[in-house]
Amino acid sequence: MDFIKFNRLYILLAIFLVTVHIFIWANKDESHKKDKTASLAIAKSSVSEKHDSVLKLKQQKSETEDSLDNIFDANSVKTREDKIKKLVDKDPKMLLLLAAINLSILFLIISGIIADISLFCNWVAGKPLNINTNRCVVPGWGLSDVLRAILIFMSVGYAFGLGAALFSKILNIKFLDNQNFAMIYDTAFINIAGISVILYFMIKKHGHKLKEVGLTLENWKQNVFSAYVGYVALIPVVLCVMALTLIVIKLTGYKPPMQPIVKMFVEEKNTGILWAGVLFASFFGPFAEELFFRGFFYPALKKKIGVLASITVTSGIFALLHAHWVGFAPIFILGVLLAYLFERTGSLVSCIAVHVTHNMAMVLLVFVVKALGVMG
Repeated sequence: MDFIKFNRLYILLAIFLVTVHIFIWANKDESHKKDKTASLAIAKSSVSEKHDSVLKLKQQKSETEDSLDNIFDANSVKTREDKIKKLVDKDPKMLLLLAAINLSILFLIISGIIADISLFCNWVAGKPLNINTNRCVVPGWGLSDVLRAILIFMSVGYAFGLGAALFSKILNIKFLDNQNFAMIYDTAFINIAGISVILYFMIKKHGHKLKEVGLTLENWKQNVFSAYVGYVALIPVVLCVMALTLIVIKLTGYKPPMQPIVKMFVEEKNTGILWAGVLFASFFGPFAEELFFRGFFYPALKKKIGVLASITVTSGIFALLHAHWVGFAPIFILGVLLAYLFERTGSLVSCIAVHVTHNMAMVLLVFVVKALGVMG
């Protein structure tokens, strides 16, 4: 009874979240039934109308299909090569841009290999990697606080989303009906709530200073340098894992879905929403995620199960929340690097620097391949 009395608020929040998810599931099921009914109505139309509708649906599916399968198809590769050739013929400067991109990628791969060899030699020689710049204290919060924080900011985020949806319906605000915009502001608000709640638990409830939990700009140059060396060293490893993953995709015939944020960048036409997406994905999102995963969740878990197990668990959850199984391994490896950097430097600056750089590179890559006709 004492447990229920002390955690009454969090129990109510848990019930609220479960209820919302049940409602969403039921609503999706109802939408599926409506779509099925609409499809039957179309099937009863004339043969010509049916044929046109089928062609249109197939065309829409081919344009917006959440799959990377066509990227590796031989015919699609040839089509992209022709598109690139036409772009180069139309604007010769495009050739310089493509050459610069390829040389940059090659430079990063070679630099990564050199960094890996150097780090391996130092490890064999028993030379310690001294990159610690800040001493984090043992956190006062535990896993129960992590769970409570999750319940609070998820509930606040869902309540905001439901309120915004109701508000847009009542006042007939059209731009709130844009799914991409809704995804950005919903996620942004959840992150704002998450940051606020986490800082409350860290500073107000348990009395820690920002520096004690890794939020400090002291020695930031050294932290950023260590972060970039680690990230560059990770590139060859990630590329090898991605190559193996692509082989598995081809052998199994699996069609991996496109991530929602990538789909938004590919399909969205509104410049304002695209810029908002870029800012969120490149800066705001990485800060919020690093504060939670490395700054809040990892220290609490480390008190219970140790460093290695905590790095593995937090990196696994980090990857699961970001991708399907095709993208799990690369993001898991990135998560391991981020947790390792926090453990060794004691600063969230190194983690945030890597995360921001990685996300900016991925956003740039999406826009480049979109411009070259690989997507969209």
